[in-house]
This record gives sequence, C-alpha cells and structure tokens, in this order.
Amino acid sequence: MEAAALLEIDVALLDAAYKRRELFAGERAAPPYALRLDVVGAGRVFSGFSASEGRPRSLRVHRALLRAAASVLDRLGCDVAYVVSDEINVVCLASSAYGGRVEKLDSIASGAASAVASLELGTPVVFDSRVISLHGRGDAARYIVYRARVAFNNYVATVYHRLLGGRRTPRLREMLDELGRAGYSVGSEPPWALYGTCVGRVVVERLAGGAAVKRRRLAALDGLQLCLAILRADDEPPTTWGAVTALGASEAAYSGAGAAPRGG
Repeated sequence: MEAAALLEIDVALLDAAYKRRELFAGERAAPPYALRLDVVGAGRVFSGFSASEGRPRSLRVHRALLRAAASVLDRLGCDVAYVVSDEINVVCLASSAYGGRVEKLDSIASGAASAVASLELGTPVVFDSRVISLHGRGDAARYIVYRARVAFNNYVATVYHRLLGGRRTPRLREMLDELGRAGYSVGSEPPWALYGTCVGRVVVERLAGGAAVKRRRLAALDGLQLCLAILRADDEPPTTWGAVTALGASEAAYSGAGAAPRGG
C-alpha cells in the first residue's frame, strides 16, 4: 500500500472501533487483590535444575523466582510476595498501579517476572498471570496460607510417589504417616522447599552518627511469618528480625533460600 492510500485511512475512527473490541479492557481490579503468576510448563522447564540438586524443587530456581517477585513488587508498588514451587503470589493491599486495569496488571507482572527469571536462569521462563479479588487483610492472609497448603501437599505427594510409588495419591495426612513409617521425615527438607519464601518491605534500624535511623528495606524470609506479619499490620511494616535478609537484584540471593532486599 502506498502513502496516498494510507493518507485516506481515518485513524481516529478505526482507533475507537478497535478499542471497543479489546477484550477485558474495561475490567479494573480494586485493592486488595492478588496477582498469581505461574510458570508455563514448569515441569519441563525446571526438571534439569531439580534433578541436578536431587530434590523436587531447585534452590537456584527458587532464588530466581525471588528476584522476579521483587521486580514485580517494585514495578506495581504492591505490599508482599509469596514464592513457592513454580508460582509467585503478589498481594496489593491499598495501591493499584495502572488504575487497576486487569490486562495491564497481568501483562506487566508476567512480563517482568518472565524477563528476570529467564536472565537469572539462562533459559526461557514464561509466566502467565491472573488477578484474584480479596476481601480485606484477613482474606489476603488466608489466601497466602491456602497457596502454602497447596504447595506443601504437592511437595509431599512428589516425595511420596518417588519413595513409595503407586498411582493413587492419598490424602496429605495419610501420605505423611506412610512416609514416616518408611523412615522419611518432612523435617529433613529445607523450609524454603516446603513452605516457600516471603518477600516484603520491613523496617530496619541502623545506627548512623550515633543515632538510630529507621529505613524500609525489601527483605525475604523463608516460611509464612513475614507475609502474615505484613498483611495483618494496620500501618507500619514490621521491624526486621535476625533471620530476615535484604534482597537486591545484583546481590547474591541468600543463605537459606531467604535472600537480600533493597532500600525503599
């Protein structure tokens, strides 16, 4: 098509027409809400990492997902992220980036997480994303516990089938009982693998010029404690304690799985 023909196109008319056809363009999320990001084809993408480490979940992958979670938190200004298995759950309590436009939240969160995780692991990692409406802080805390329960069950089921075989997957308590009789203890697994890791902003007190100075830092802590403390707090983020480490994109991830955060 030549320039003369293009000049005849009514851009404003077509722009309005196609905007009306955009799917979900009018959908907006009001806080609080959660963004759940899952790796597409995680079993295939991460199988080599977990096999090389000899456990169902890879610490290297987990650290990469923590970096990805921190990136999403920074971009969207949300409050806390919970990373477990192949998923990232980001909770936004009050603020809503991009006017809460669902297609923006989903595309930007999945794009940011995919880019960071791919760079960290040196292989393509693609996330999908969905928005879940939450009914207050208590519901947000319950949502995180729910995702932890699902991930814990999946981990135990993987161990169960590896050690005991069989096609049937019993209920969680039954699997734990059978594994215990076979000599396996869930306590032998690292906390980050069983319960995941929370990433969120905490208050860190440091001495500067002889005076105590409070600063907000993005930090990570294995387990649910940090997530629940942030979600149940009414105002200030919790003051950091010994096991919390800071999480910086350019720093070494962390000792447990728990990593090292940035200033805020």
